[in-house]
Amino acid sequence: MRVDALGAIARDGSDIVEIIGPLTLGTLLPAQVVLPEGDAWVVLVVARKIGRVQIDFVFGSAWGSRQTSTVLVEVED
Repeated sequence: MRVDALGAIARDGSDIVEIIGPLTLGTLLPAQVVLPEGDAWVVLVVARKIGRVQIDFVFGSAWGSRQTSTVLVEVED
């Protein structure tokens, strides 16, 4: 999942997903390399196993006001 956000943190099930932030160069998966796309405000959420996870996303400006929104994500088979 691609989200235009400054950052994110997974809660209550952080082993279900991997969060790849805007400053991450890339992640090596068993069959491919995943790289962030877009501008500096892009966060990728990669599902790692089945389950539910609560993710707090940070939106706004890196140098100004920010907001946090919580999303419940369910990964299914």
